[in-house]
Amino acid sequence: MTNDAADTPVSRAIERLRNGLRELLINYPDDPSGRDRLDGHLRSLMALVDDLADALESQAREIEDLRRELETARNNSAAFISMVSHELRIPMTSIRGYADMMDQGVAGELNENQAQFVRVILNNARRMETLVEDISDLTRIRTGRLHLKFEPVSLTDAIQQATEATQDQIAKRGHTLIVDVPDDLPTINADPKRLTQVLINLISNAYKYTPDGGTITVRGFQKGDRVYVSVADTGIGMTQEEIAHLGESFWRADNPQVISQPGTGLGFAITKLLVGLMGGEIEVESEPGVGSTFTFYVPVAGEPEEPPES
Repeated sequence: MTNDAADTPVSRAIERLRNGLRELLINYPDDPSGRDRLDGHLRSLMALVDDLADALESQAREIEDLRRELETARNNSAAFISMVSHELRIPMTSIRGYADMMDQGVAGELNENQAQFVRVILNNARRMETLVEDISDLTRIRTGRLHLKFEPVSLTDAIQQATEATQDQIAKRGHTLIVDVPDDLPTINADPKRLTQVLINLISNAYKYTPDGGTITVRGFQKGDRVYVSVADTGIGMTQEEIAHLGESFWRADNPQVISQPGTGLGFAITKLLVGLMGGEIEVESEPGVGSTFTFYVPVAGEPEEPPES
């Protein structure tokens, strides 16, 4: 029975070539009188080889045309997302700005219901801004349009910036934050803005999925020409199946404690890609009900590693 999925010009030419060779091996191994027929078969096989080469060239052209179409579609998609992101930022900035002023009483004192409405507007405006920024970052990374600016960076400074950016949320949840970074760590070769973004994403995930009163620990240490950072929590943890899905765009665990927290499902995907662009890798260890530890490394300044090919 013929498999239609494999019935292509190339597969048909290969099958005819195979049959011709089989015919030669079976019928004319030691038959001097069959030389004329052997010569004919060889000529037929040569023609089949030419047909096979033509078929391969044709499929190569089709693949190249498909690659160009996909590249065009990807570029068009990236351009569309960039345009939409830009257009969304303008009204979102306005909405958040006016809501902030109302929350501060610039437009007059608000009663309790009005104040609650304004807080809802602010929270959702922030979520929208995060979503727009995440989609923009993810698209720029995947299309090669995000260019990192490498320079020697102090891990201590980057962690301080990240913890300052997240301290309000950590305090609201009553978490204990432990930072353990040796003073003698060498500077690392990284993009300072994107390194801080990675740390903020990891710390944010830690406080989101750690019950009130838990502990978040940020550590830094050196191994050879790499500086490692780990962000550990005493949160809800993950199963091995859930860990396997980490890094997939828009994926979130089907867990009520996860769903109850705001999020886009893009944070870790972006974090993983950014770490890779900085020449590092990230690993996850987790156990349900115990907590999770995310560990990544970045090369020491002066010892840059080649980022993996995308």
